[in-house]
Amino acid sequence: MPASTLAPPAQPKTRTRGRSPSGIPRYRIETKFSPKSKKFKPAKRDPTPDAPAGPAPKPNGAAQPNDEAHILVMGPSGSGKTSFINLASNSSLPVSSGLKSCTKEVAVSEPFQVDGQRVRLIDTPGFDDSSQSDGDVLANIAGFLAQEFTQGKRLHGILYFHRIADVRMGAVAKKNLVMFQKMCGEHAYPNVVIVTTRWNEVNTLVAESRESELRSKDAFFRSIAEAGAPLMRYGRTEACTQTIIRKALERQPVVLTIQQQMVVKGKKVADTDAGMRLQVERMDSIEKCKEVLKGLVQQIEVLKEGNDTDGLKGLEGDVRELRDKVRELQEGNPRLISRQNSESWELVVASPSGVENFETPSLLAERVPSFASDEGDADPPIIGALPLEPEEEDGSSTSTSAERSSA
Repeated sequence: MPASTLAPPAQPKTRTRGRSPSGIPRYRIETKFSPKSKKFKPAKRDPTPDAPAGPAPKPNGAAQPNDEAHILVMGPSGSGKTSFINLASNSSLPVSSGLKSCTKEVAVSEPFQVDGQRVRLIDTPGFDDSSQSDGDVLANIAGFLAQEFTQGKRLHGILYFHRIADVRMGAVAKKNLVMFQKMCGEHAYPNVVIVTTRWNEVNTLVAESRESELRSKDAFFRSIAEAGAPLMRYGRTEACTQTIIRKALERQPVVLTIQQQMVVKGKKVADTDAGMRLQVERMDSIEKCKEVLKGLVQQIEVLKEGNDTDGLKGLEGDVRELRDKVRELQEGNPRLISRQNSESWELVVASPSGVENFETPSLLAERVPSFASDEGDADPPIIGALPLEPEEEDGSSTSTSAERSSA
């Protein structure tokens, strides 16, 4: 038989179950992440020998499982995170309509397309959640991010939401920002987009003045902005969400500090930079509460001498509330420290180059300023000159006009 008519030798099948032709594992992410199990269900599909190789990785980021870009969304409760996610992705995540926050767990949006790129947004609770402690919030977010890292999923961008209607960067807002910075690390600042919301509630000139201060002052977003993070305005339109997401997709995917510390270095949540910061903040809050308690006890003694029964009842109630708060704060740190990783975080795919040598500054020698638990305590920096009426703690933005997005 002529050599030209011989059948070509069969090619060995080297592809493994659940992997794409390029060798990248394929995953399907659940709508909700469980902080207890920290598990995701794998994709229920088997690649066939003639499956197409798929599109090449885009120049603005490395390939993800399913070529899916993930964007983390963080910020205080009521800043409009969940409303933004629902509008951008046509999801139905619960939105708060009162003083209580609605987002209790990390939640992942439905997938959607931006310029042909498949995207999911990751909703997170704020560090002012009305239904759980800050330690629980940190453990919830940290566990999700560690699991993402082990599955080879990287964050293309991080959106941080801030209400432009806020006159001051109060204690709660400042705590959210600092915890955000500790979880991300300075190396991730270029991947951040600062999203300002509720522009319809503020005089335009006042709002623009505040935006300038947020960008330029050390007490606000200066360090993040100088690293390349833009400030963008959210006007509650679908076009606006696309513009903001498009900006977040411009950067290379990034590994956050808390992911590297938990997965690569094997630290517990309490031993990460964010966990240590939270513990110091709690200790300072306890000391402040104790000082207030001393003053109340002295006032009670004076009222007892004057037989002021009505005054005594009021102060005794205040003392009980403060003691309960101190007890809750005292129980928080041991509870956070006692948290063990539910599993050893092992990388499923090779870690990106440079991750093993990535270092972050230690907080062991750093004395961290405390945060007051009351928004009105101390003298937080004023943003802009004109005060506004107090706004409702709403999880959604009520803007109906499209604000121009600015980098």
